[in-house]
Amino acid sequence: MKNFKLKTLILSTLSTLLITSIPVTAETLPSLFYHSNSQPMVYVEPSVNSLSIVGYSDSIRFDRTSDDLSSFFRPNLDKLPNNIYHWANSKGAIAYIGTVQSGFGAGKPGTFLDGSDWSYNDFYFGGTIDTQMNIRSFSDIPDGYHTLKFVVVNPDFKATTSVITSSINLRVCRLSKHISNTILPVNSKLIIKLPKPIDPNTDLYNYVDVYFKDSGNKTVILPTLGADNQTLTITPITSKFIQNTNYELFISPGFRFADSTESFDGTIFDFTTSDKEELATTNFDISSELDKANILINSGNAKISDYNLFGINGITEINLADVNEYVQGKDNSTIANLQSNVTAIRLPMNHVNMGSKVISYYTALGATAVTSENVKPISSAIKNAVQLKGSNLTKTEIFKVINDTLIQINNSTIRINNGQGTLADYTLLDITKVTDFNLSDINEYVKGKDNTTNSKLQSNVTTVVTALNSINSGSSTVKYYTTLGITSVNASNIKSISKAVKNAAKLKGSNLSKSEILQVINSTR
Repeated sequence: MKNFKLKTLILSTLSTLLITSIPVTAETLPSLFYHSNSQPMVYVEPSVNSLSIVGYSDSIRFDRTSDDLSSFFRPNLDKLPNNIYHWANSKGAIAYIGTVQSGFGAGKPGTFLDGSDWSYNDFYFGGTIDTQMNIRSFSDIPDGYHTLKFVVVNPDFKATTSVITSSINLRVCRLSKHISNTILPVNSKLIIKLPKPIDPNTDLYNYVDVYFKDSGNKTVILPTLGADNQTLTITPITSKFIQNTNYELFISPGFRFADSTESFDGTIFDFTTSDKEELATTNFDISSELDKANILINSGNAKISDYNLFGINGITEINLADVNEYVQGKDNSTIANLQSNVTAIRLPMNHVNMGSKVISYYTALGATAVTSENVKPISSAIKNAVQLKGSNLTKTEIFKVINDTLIQINNSTIRINNGQGTLADYTLLDITKVTDFNLSDINEYVKGKDNTTNSKLQSNVTTVVTALNSINSGSSTVKYYTTLGITSVNASNIKSISKAVKNAAKLKGSNLSKSEILQVINSTR
């Protein structure tokens, strides 16, 4: 207990040290999601997987609610589990936990989640020789209740087995965010069906809130539970919402179901009111809207708004048909699965449209004909087609460009192997060192050679180009002449011939072709 009190006494010193030792800006801390019963919910888009920084060690609790590192250090007023949220499209929660170790030689503590080692990344480490402060990030913590323990050797070093253990209790919950496709009349009732019946004695005000989305303030509501103990109906206490206003409904995790299990799922539903009031109260069934969208998604007939209803973004009129085709028949039973399926098609399409040369992106689209041999001309052709169109290509358009390019590659390969290649043919295959000047000699040399791969063709081209360049530079190496099929040059005459070729090239002002080299040889003999 002596050590625990010491940690409490150094609280103010630690806070000051943290503030002065690190210049804190918005960039030094990640964008996070935080919610408590006493503070309005602040949210980020579902694509962000970082969530709460919250926790405590012994008598010190850490709670990140601002871009001020000193907020990691505040008195622990209760021993309740710390709520950590994560979006439904992420694997698990990310928690940032702070600890303080005091005593001479105190170091970083070991970390155990529910009794097992748990990996972490250091977010901050500092302090003095007898006081160490750590802020660590723990990733992929699954839903449910957990105990995270920190173990350090006793600073008094009285016994190597003597340890100080502190712990933090966590409750990890998953959140799904939905956005209404419909502008609601001000006299609407919101209806949502829970996964299972709940305890009829549940105080709904502990779990159901509606916020003004623009300000974050709560509005007063009247939540009621249906006779089935499963259907929630939410209305404003005044029976009407405010006109032309953005709202956010938040169904918190923690419901106790009738079967004694607990909910670790929360629901966020964004909606906007119109300036109209219907003659009769309108029942807006959130669950029904989600069910309709789910049916359309699974049947491959969804609209962009259907995906948006589940918080799935990045779908456009261009890629909608391809996304629908891909997710149809897949396991879309959770938002995480649906997001993963959408990403699996949307991501490679985006990269392919940007001219990526990564084969796996083409394979993901089913374009198995794209290989390392042809990906460069294909990616270049797709990039050009995108520029010409002025927007991304659809999967069908991508496949047309691929097929057209493969036909061009095949035709170019045939001409090259027949010794009739054009400069454009070699350029298409990304073969370098071919010019208008040496094209005829290259065609003659590569005809009948093994050109089955680009690297073999490039090697053949390099061989003949090197021979031509060396001979024109006056080389007295016989093998260069042999490479060109010139057998009349040997050790006894190469000196005079090489000198004559070099002079002729100098006089011409450029390299001689093979035929011109033969003319010089014949005139020299």
